Amino acid sequence: MTAQHQELERTAPPSFHPDAFLGDWLATLFIAPLDRLTIEAACSGQGLTFIDGVAHALSQREEGKTLSRILGEGSSIDVERALSERYTALFEGVFGPRSISLCESAYRGSGRLFQAPTTEMEAVLRQLDMGTVEGCPEPADHLSIQLAALAEAIRRDDGTMIATLRLRLLSWLPKVGLLLEDLDPRGFYAAAASLAVAFLSSI
Repeated sequence: MTAQHQELERTAPPSFHPDAFLGDWLATLFIAPLDRLTIEAACSGQGLTFIDGVAHALSQREEGKTLSRILGEGSSIDVERALSERYTALFEGVFGPRSISLCESAYRGSGRLFQAPTTEMEAVLRQLDMGTVEGCPEPADHLSIQLAALAEAIRRDDGTMIATLRLRLLSWLPKVGLLLEDLDPRGFYAAAASLAVAFLSSI
């Protein structure tokens, strides 16, 4: 199943590495609501096999079943609409104070956005020769950008950067997971967050 996201650009084309591919794929789940073509790819035989294989490898079988079930609930247009509505509700302010931020700054210090984690991640992206593409609205400490940066570090076999980003993500992503278990029980994004935490714990 193809992992595509447009939040980052690189100075060199990516090489293939299974863990890097998985990091990129997880990044696509949180950068924006999935589009119809991505949903159709995920619901193909190859896509469902991929999800099942990842879930099995990470000991997250129930979470894998949840993703496959939700992606297959109706036509791709129906699923696209449902996931878009859920993404907006969870991450873009519909729940008011209970809405869940996907940026590290919200879980450090004062909880205000665009604080030290943003600056720190901007430096990480420069070190990896990466940058956010023009038009990307998310700051550098967004979950998807951190996962994509980790994927790039894995491709480069940069052990120090891999360890740094892994520990960075594990310092706050589990908090997001707990919030999602409350607001999105047995839902797509709660399952995706659980997979992401398990992935980080496995590398």
